[in-house]
Amino acid sequence: MAGGRLPDRAGSRALLVGVGTVREGGFDVLEYTDANLDALRDALCTGPDAVFAADRVRVLRSPERGEWYDELRRAAQETTDLLLFYFVGHGYRHALENVLYLLAPGADLDGDLGGTALRWSLIPDTVGKGKVRRAVFILDCCYSGMAADQHAGSGERGHYVLASVPRTRTQPSEPLPNGRSPFTDAIVTAMARGGAAEAGGLTLHELFGRLDEVMRDWPAPHVTDGWGPRNGSGGDGPDILLTRRVRTGADGGAGAGPGPGPGPSAGAVGGGGVPGEAPAGAAPPGPAVGGTAPTGAAVDGHPVTGTPVTGTAVAGITPDAPAPGPAAGDPPAADPAVTAGGPPGPTGTAPGGSGDPSTTPARPAQDPRPRAVRPVSARPPATARPPVTVRPRAAGPLPAPPVPAGLPNPSNPPIPPNPLLPRARGPRRPGQGCPGPA
Repeated sequence: MAGGRLPDRAGSRALLVGVGTVREGGFDVLEYTDANLDALRDALCTGPDAVFAADRVRVLRSPERGEWYDELRRAAQETTDLLLFYFVGHGYRHALENVLYLLAPGADLDGDLGGTALRWSLIPDTVGKGKVRRAVFILDCCYSGMAADQHAGSGERGHYVLASVPRTRTQPSEPLPNGRSPFTDAIVTAMARGGAAEAGGLTLHELFGRLDEVMRDWPAPHVTDGWGPRNGSGGDGPDILLTRRVRTGADGGAGAGPGPGPGPSAGAVGGGGVPGEAPAGAAPPGPAVGGTAPTGAAVDGHPVTGTPVTGTAVAGITPDAPAPGPAAGDPPAADPAVTAGGPPGPTGTAPGGSGDPSTTPARPAQDPRPRAVRPVSARPPATARPPVTVRPRAAGPLPAPPVPAGLPNPSNPPIPPNPLLPRARGPRRPGQGCPGPA
């Protein structure tokens, strides 16, 4: 693995923007914007592994469109190496223009949207006009995948777009228990863990792989086009380092993982088995194995007179010896047919299947009486259909029927509605996030 590209602290800038409330349009209030901004700022410029200086990170909370764009242009002019742009808020997909807008608090969806919100394509264009060598754009908003798809394969050198959802998806507005959004929380968690030692830290390429594993099934699993993040890059964008922290073995790096389990005991190697237990396939210890039982010895209460024993005795019965007969004074054995619950069969076999399995019971005799045959009713003959008379069509076009009074005239249809006029948006469910396109 090649080493990552470490930004120049003196020539790098970061602009973090969060908009949790849009006054018009019926958007939900995003309660995780402040927590996202604070967590990401600390991850970028706090600690010895940070790649940004604290005075080079600018945070904007609920800025209007003018202030927002001015700060973006200023950062693009002051940056000579890496510029990181982060946005958390509401994304809006314009249905007619098929473009993505990042909404400011005073965005006017039915009026001057371009003058009250920031069109996505304006952001990379403004950054490209400055002195920036590399740029990273992180979008935590609805429809953010549109920015990644538009930027993929654009050929911009050193640019990288990281989006939270695909181009057709919204995202829930509820925060996690720690107050952050799932996407930004996964980024901060990955930065705290660190990257591979060979790369010198956490690169954007490795970060995207971790986000894809964590958020693949969020918030609903088994969706056709998936949820997971989207990315678009150009040049050496994937090799940019976000932190110099290197994960250790305890955090899941090389050489980490559970060690080998405990091996077999010394007695188990070579077929010896576990001490104190019988080997697999052997019977538990019993009476004598091999040889001849002494005359007059009793096994399980029955006398044995010189019966040879060639197997292992289990529960006092030898497997190779015939079953011991009844002793004097024992009650007579019960009839197996009576025990099975029925009279004996033709060969002494009980109906339940007990007895000699090699003997097949006789089949019962069949009823000699003839079986009644049910007559089949005959189908009535089909009746002949009368011939169809086809009348010749008159030459020339058919006359148009008269139009009743009060109905629209087909020769003068009504004018269809203008598709450029805004449509009324329907009601939304609580927690749905951004409403659909206008």
